[in-house]
Amino acid sequence: MYYLEDKETEAYKGIDYTIVVWVNNSDKTIESIYFHDQGIYLNGDMITPVTNYYVNSADRDKYRVNVQLAIKEILNYSDTAKFPAISEWAFEIENGTVIVQSTVTARYL
Repeated sequence: MYYLEDKETEAYKGIDYTIVVWVNNSDKTIESIYFHDQGIYLNGDMITPVTNYYVNSADRDKYRVNVQLAIKEILNYSDTAKFPAISEWAFEIENGTVIVQSTVTARYL
């Protein structure tokens, strides 16, 4: 089994949307494909499509805008809200639910 903590993949730890492909050197066939720690192709069979875990850039942008609008609705001083660049947002799909993580700086009182 593969994990991002494996010695061979240590350099990829923390990189968004890491896809690791294991290739058999002798016959150049693909043995397995992992998206983060999720096996998506193992022993010649697709286990699950990568879209079960991956949020594409168009959807990331939509989620980011929707989250910003929702946060601004609950702030007392929404015009002071400052959100980071898209590169500082995290998106993942877990059990069919899209999880969006980021920060906001805004006036509180």
